[in-house]
Amino acid sequence: MGDSEHAGLSEIDELVTISVTAGPSTTSTHQALSKKTWAHVIDVAAGFANFHQLVPKLARDFPFELDVFQKRAVYHLERGDSVFVAAHTSAGKTVVAEYAVALSQMHLTKTIYTSPIKALSNQKFNDFSQTFGEDNVGILTGDVKIRPEAPCLIMTTEVLKNMLYRGADVLRDVEFVVFDECHYVNDLERGVVWEEVIIMLPRHVSIILLSATVPNTREFAEWVGRTKRRDIYVINTTKRPVPLEHYLYVGRAKGQAKNQDGKELVRIVDQGGDFSSTQWREAYNTVHKVRPTASGQSAAKMTGRHMSERQGTTLWVHLVGHLRSQALLPAVVFTFSRKKCEEYANSLRNLDFLNDSRRSQVHIFVERCLKRLKPEDRALPQIVTMRALLKRGVGVHHSGLLPIVKEVVELLFARGLIFCLFATETFAMGVNMPAKCVVFSSLRKHDGRSFRELLPGEYTQMAGRAGRRGLDDTGVVVINAAAEVPDTVTLHTMILGTATKLESQFHLTYTMILNLLRAKQLRVEEVIKRSFGENASQGKAPEHELRLLDVKRQLDGLAPIDCPICEDDIGQFYHVSRSVQRLTSRLHQRAARRLHTESSSAVLVMHALCAGRLVLISYFPHIVLGIVVKRLTADGSQLAYLTDLRYVIQPVPTSSITTILDAIVKQAPASVTSQQLSQKVPSPVSSGLGAAIRNSVDTLCKRDQSPEYPWQKIRILEFQELVSERAHLVVSTKGFQCCACPDIANHFLAVHERAVLQSELDELTMELSDQNLDLLPDYRLRLDVLKDLGYVDEMGNVQLKGRVACEMNSADALVLTELILDNTLAQLEPDEIIGLLSAFVCTEKNEPADLMDRLPSALKDGRKRLLEASRRVGTTQAEYGLPVSIEEYQREFRFGLIEVAYEWARGLSFLNITALTDTQEGIIVRCIMRIADVLKNVTSAAMLIGDTELKLKLESASELIRRDIVFAASLYF
Repeated sequence: MGDSEHAGLSEIDELVTISVTAGPSTTSTHQALSKKTWAHVIDVAAGFANFHQLVPKLARDFPFELDVFQKRAVYHLERGDSVFVAAHTSAGKTVVAEYAVALSQMHLTKTIYTSPIKALSNQKFNDFSQTFGEDNVGILTGDVKIRPEAPCLIMTTEVLKNMLYRGADVLRDVEFVVFDECHYVNDLERGVVWEEVIIMLPRHVSIILLSATVPNTREFAEWVGRTKRRDIYVINTTKRPVPLEHYLYVGRAKGQAKNQDGKELVRIVDQGGDFSSTQWREAYNTVHKVRPTASGQSAAKMTGRHMSERQGTTLWVHLVGHLRSQALLPAVVFTFSRKKCEEYANSLRNLDFLNDSRRSQVHIFVERCLKRLKPEDRALPQIVTMRALLKRGVGVHHSGLLPIVKEVVELLFARGLIFCLFATETFAMGVNMPAKCVVFSSLRKHDGRSFRELLPGEYTQMAGRAGRRGLDDTGVVVINAAAEVPDTVTLHTMILGTATKLESQFHLTYTMILNLLRAKQLRVEEVIKRSFGENASQGKAPEHELRLLDVKRQLDGLAPIDCPICEDDIGQFYHVSRSVQRLTSRLHQRAARRLHTESSSAVLVMHALCAGRLVLISYFPHIVLGIVVKRLTADGSQLAYLTDLRYVIQPVPTSSITTILDAIVKQAPASVTSQQLSQKVPSPVSSGLGAAIRNSVDTLCKRDQSPEYPWQKIRILEFQELVSERAHLVVSTKGFQCCACPDIANHFLAVHERAVLQSELDELTMELSDQNLDLLPDYRLRLDVLKDLGYVDEMGNVQLKGRVACEMNSADALVLTELILDNTLAQLEPDEIIGLLSAFVCTEKNEPADLMDRLPSALKDGRKRLLEASRRVGTTQAEYGLPVSIEEYQREFRFGLIEVAYEWARGLSFLNITALTDTQEGIIVRCIMRIADVLKNVTSAAMLIGDTELKLKLESASELIRRDIVFAASLYF
């Protein structure tokens, strides 16, 4: 049977529905199989009255009474269990991590706390150092290493992954690993790291997952538990410490009036989560109603989507001024554009939120922080601008800012000295920095591919910053609707909808494959099998394994056929018979499909499946008689009942019809009632209908030719091909010796029983084998690429090139390895190496038109050789069938900041290198810091291959870029 027909089988099964007589029932030979459940959901609503009896002595005392979800987590940590805590922003998830640190200190073990980004790691390092003492907390983030022997280590998830691949000794003493913001597993590029780390963690480590509320916590926890073979307890809480109210801001831009009640804020969702359509309509009418102006012209062009740029600028003066008048500051305004953040902040140039005392505090704090910079760096335009904003209580926070500026903003906001902060969504991730009010400048963002509405989880994460525990009774969330009011469906979905599920982003990388092949602790196939992406199929593995053993036992228990007539060819006869059956089934399916087309062929096959047609039904191990009752045009199905002096009307799939007979019983009823359809007890066949059925059957039995419907009458090519093929097989059965056996029916049934069990055994074996893994073909193709390029040999042993590539954790491993081993880097000077390496980490797509004219010849040659290497690697991948576009692969290496990096290495000041590009200062800093990470990898590779000269050049390059504002120490240290 062709693939297309297999694909349509389930649809075809619905085309003919047949009822079955009360026949012999068959029961399964095995009981339902039990399956180990690893994830256990805790009912937080049940309370925890006996907590203090179960945990009489806490490892850490808190100055407040713990919430129920925190008590549950603490209790299970005391028992050495793993936990998954999902709660809203600011609910107090960090308490769980703090308790794990305290508990491990009491046990003289270690806790590793991981976060998705370095900035969050720095913040946590500062917080935990204050909580547990500086000597007890260390940090490892690639570019920073402080007290790596401390009992509590803060690090990014990537650093932990690298430690696991290298078998770091510190992991032996680890009791807990905390994964903060673990919903980051949904990140398309970096989410795979979370899965890698969880898979590779030693089984003795207790895992603590901290996440925003997601709908499939149990599913994810079940995967974690099964992967580690440890129970894990899921603790969900949807309770907010400070309830939220959601408002629409309807204006007051020029030319627009307040609404009828004089309110600029219209509440659309109250604390209880009730959406008010009435209030939404009021807001809509306010913003979109057409009003005549004094000159009689329509004001419609000043409403809706047509607000002018000037009005958009003054909007923030009015909106923030209104929040101030309503005592709704401090506020965080989430804006999904770095440029807009600064524009909106600068539009408040005439607003000052600080009194003299607070202004003095800001001045002293900022100046003390900036003292660590050179005088020239303190005069950078971005610092001058931010300093002026901060002295009025206004702040900006986005990735384009210098790291030290972002940290100044964070610390001032935490101290309550910033009253209006314009930020991108990264501010919503991380430590607890709540505000009285959160404002959304828009509900649309660009996700790197296209513009779209915010997802409910994204909205909830940002909105959760509203409401300060212990200070505010409610948190206020404001959506800017002065230009256009979003529709009710969008608002309802975003505010009250379900967050995005945790989904696997697991994919294979060359570095992962090489590391696994080198370490030989886990096979690549085993890691794929343990990934979250294989969760559904692997969750059934225990059940499949038990069933596999059961089927094997049944097969072993079957007696061989002891018949001299049948033993030689009954197996072959069975397979031919099955082929005839499959061809007959295809005939029936195609006939049923033709019935519901508008072509003339529908008329030809209608007679074959008309009401009253007698059919034979497979009701294993019996064949019973049925009659088509009625064809239903709505869904293409038919109803029939089967006769044996009794009948039941019941749907039966087309595949169960073994034969459509050349006989019609006209006395069959024309309709079927719903009562008859639901009837389970067999009913007697009327005497008249019974006599008609017997007459038809007798007539068929007396015929010389086959009693089957004459398909040769249907002159359609596809039917005739099937009929001809089937006829050929039927003729071939006459030559089988087994047909002469008087007991062939029982022998045939025995062969069938064995064939069914063998088929199930083959399917189960396939389900449990590596061949069933979705990523296995991708792995094989990538392994072929590695073999072709000389990274592994034919036996899968990692060669020198492969060991070099294993060192590359911060850039494209294959291309960078090619450049190292073909001496491209060795031929460059340290500053030129830095310039060339920028292509591996630069995110800016634009390249200056005259760039090549300004580069030294050696760097131009290096650029050329990099592109040649990338083409070579890209071509090899494409030749082996990987979905790689050579041109797109080459475009991943971006040279927009090559001159900036080169000049920075040559000693040019930061002020001067910013003049070489339009790229924002923070992006430049991040690029240079990532180059430093790549330099570490390449230096390790140079040591591995014994190239002392290259090693010295790379060490010199690292010293050249580690200076001034780019590598200014974090304020959190």
